[in-house]
Amino acid sequence: VFTVLLELPLFLFGKPLLRWLRPRRMIAGALGALTLRLLGYTLINNAYEILPFELLHGMTFSLLWLASVDRAQSVAPAGLEATSQGLLNAVAFGLGPGLGSVIGGVLYNYAGPLWLFRSTAVVTGLTMITFLVPTHTHAGL
Repeated sequence: VFTVLLELPLFLFGKPLLRWLRPRRMIAGALGALTLRLLGYTLINNAYEILPFELLHGMTFSLLWLASVDRAQSVAPAGLEATSQGLLNAVAFGLGPGLGSVIGGVLYNYAGPLWLFRSTAVVTGLTMITFLVPTHTHAGL
C-alpha cells in the first residue's frame, strides 16, 4: 500500500509526464530511483527504515511502465500493437523476473545480500547513465 502513494499520481498524470519528460528520461528516472532503492536496502537496520525506500518502488514501476508501454506502442508495426504489448508483458513479467531470480539467487548464495544489492545498484546506475547520453539512434525517446 505504501508504494501506491507515489504510483497513483504518476499513473494519473502519465500522458502529460510522457509529453514533458519523454520515455527516455522517464526510463532514466526509473533506473535512478531503483539505484537509490537498492543502495538503501543495504543501509537499513530495522523494518521501519525500509518505508522511504519503498516509495521509490512506486516511482520506479510507474515511470518505467508508462515509458515502456508508450515505446512498445510507438515502435509496433500497424496491426501488431497488441502483439507488441504482449511481448512487453512476457519480458517484463516472465523472462526478466525468471532470469533475475535464478541469477540473483546464485549471486546471493555465493556473495551474500549486501554484495548482490550493491552490485545490482552499480549496474542499474551505469544503465541509467547510458539512457542519459544523447544519441541519434533513439529517435522519439
